[in-house]
Amino acid sequence: MAHGADAERLDPTYVKGVFRMGLALHAMGRYEEAIGSLARAQELEPKNKQIKQALQFAEVRRTQEIRKRMQR
Repeated sequence: MAHGADAERLDPTYVKGVFRMGLALHAMGRYEEAIGSLARAQELEPKNKQIKQALQFAEVRRTQEIRKRMQR
């Protein structure tokens, strides 16, 4: 079974692989990278509401992370 990174490398237009890579990066707290993958997935499938929601959530988490760092 291919991982998200493998799937994206083999076929950068495979939206499912790109999307799953974004979700995995988000789960690891790597929000900036997640946003990049999720934005690519959204470009490939702009009407997909699940991708749009995941992208918005990653952007919110990144903003929260930035604010948290600034308060230290």
